[in-house]
Amino acid sequence: MIRYLAGLVMALVLAGPAFAQGAPAEDYAHREALARQVVALIDPGEAMEAVLLTLPEVIAEESADLSPEERALFKSVMMTSIREALPAYMGNVIDAMVPLYAENFTVGELEAMLDFYGTPEGASVLKKSVTLGIDAQRISMDLLPGFMEDVAVSVCRQMDCDPAEFLAGVR
Repeated sequence: MIRYLAGLVMALVLAGPAFAQGAPAEDYAHREALARQVVALIDPGEAMEAVLLTLPEVIAEESADLSPEERALFKSVMMTSIREALPAYMGNVIDAMVPLYAENFTVGELEAMLDFYGTPEGASVLKKSVTLGIDAQRISMDLLPGFMEDVAVSVCRQMDCDPAEFLAGVR
């Protein structure tokens, strides 16, 4: 449950600007072409690569049954495997993001993003947004247990249950 919420938080962080009102279908091809340019400027690969490259360390740390030597070997193998699989994965991510942007932003919004992200300041904002997105995910994950406890207290206040038992049931 917590991992699902963390994924949702990350999706919101990476989603970019607010979603646009629906635009006429006849300009979809134009929006799609602009969206491809925007996604290329945004380059989600840097953010995702940074996150994915932390996986071997996280998984190794959670594998208490591994010896230090096995853990080191596992991390090395995982890093090699992630680096091998990453280019195809990122191509798929970019291909999936283009329609998302094309469907949710107007031509004017896409053009404004291109104008801004194409400047040195816009490029700097994008680069910093990647780092902030990763930090925002970490902060969200750190704060999530307290949020879930608050939700449990509220639910149990309304339904006359024990918050600790409620939390144990959703983890």
